[in-house]
Amino acid sequence: MNGTFTLKLSINKENPNMDWIIGILLLAVKDLQNGFLAVGGQTSIGRGIFEANGPLTIDGEENKEDAYIASSIVKYKEMDYEH
Repeated sequence: MNGTFTLKLSINKENPNMDWIIGILLLAVKDLQNGFLAVGGQTSIGRGIFEANGPLTIDGEENKEDAYIASSIVKYKEMDYEH
């Protein structure tokens, strides 16, 4: 059974560290959108697998997710886990 689903996320961006967290969250959303993450238990018969039906929009604009993802990778590499 086919259907449509709209996911709207609201994030408070007051925290200066939020940009890299948003990038990590966007990776998961993109995996969900591309069918790499399944929802529910009937994936073997094609249920619970999503596919893109439009672009991701951030603050009403398209094609901004790559900048957030790139920023999150840079910030992750800058983190010092030894201390």
